[in-house]
Amino acid sequence: MNGQLSREMLAEPAKRAARVVARARLDVVRDAHARFGSDDARALHDLRVGLRRLRSWLRAFRPELDDTVRGKTRRRLRDLTHATNAARDIEVWSAWIETKSELPARARPGLRYVTRWLHADADSQRRKASKRIRSRLPALLDSLEREVSTYTAPVPAEDGALIETTMAEAMAELIQRHHRRFARRIDRVHAASEVGAIHRCRIAAKRLRYLLEALDEFPSAKDATASLVEIQNAFGDVRDLRLFLHRIVERVGVVAMLEARRRAAKSLAIGANDSPSPALARVRPGMLVLAKGARKEADAVFETFHAAWDEARLASLSRNIETLTSELRNV
Repeated sequence: MNGQLSREMLAEPAKRAARVVARARLDVVRDAHARFGSDDARALHDLRVGLRRLRSWLRAFRPELDDTVRGKTRRRLRDLTHATNAARDIEVWSAWIETKSELPARARPGLRYVTRWLHADADSQRRKASKRIRSRLPALLDSLEREVSTYTAPVPAEDGALIETTMAEAMAELIQRHHRRFARRIDRVHAASEVGAIHRCRIAAKRLRYLLEALDEFPSAKDATASLVEIQNAFGDVRDLRLFLHRIVERVGVVAMLEARRRAAKSLAIGANDSPSPALARVRPGMLVLAKGARKEADAVFETFHAAWDEARLASLSRNIETLTSELRNV
């Protein structure tokens, strides 16, 4: 099973079909985990994506899966999925900084300092994430494998046919619900500075997309997925850059604090236990250049998105969703 829902599978009970797809997504995570720690540079990325797709599917089909998938298992999956977030953010910021080598001479010390700081932080976060993944993920995957391998079905006490919700019916309802949530959230996004609203909209788009990915047999699903990927990428870029801007501002404060403490210790002729830090006057110009660049680029990405995604394009996405749900109800 490749994680796709054929028309035959859509006619199956939702409890069964949801588990079939969950096991396929579980296999993807197992494959990425088998490559994790090797020389495969994409293994951690694939593992992150696989965990998110699996968790999103289990979350969407909670009513169909809760008879066997325990809350404790869900919480363990949530914690491991979140464990890789910090390392991912730093990797994105470091890649962006690598494109900013052509800075004024006065800004270069700050650029070098931020690069070293992020590399050290990334190494630390990767070690923490790797340790948690190696120690906890195998047992979690085994638990999930057991929990999605069976399900319970109601048996009528009186004579009569057993009626279960089909996967097509469940998917149609879920897709409509997730689309309504996405539509509400995108209506609340008005500026690049609204990082919280952008993040919530991006998550809504991602969760809807992870449902649609199982329906590649339907052209309307593929078209809607392509639109959601475009929205998700644009909002992801804006969020990443705005978060980097805030991290730089926080780091300027840290450097200033360390410098003030070091000067106070020197004036009192006592030793300071802080790790060595650069002079603020030396690195602040470059740090602010990077912060201003991140803000400017985030604003530009948002404006490009806002110009491209007018009401007509959003209406087109809604029509694709309506077409798809209509097709599902006729399976």
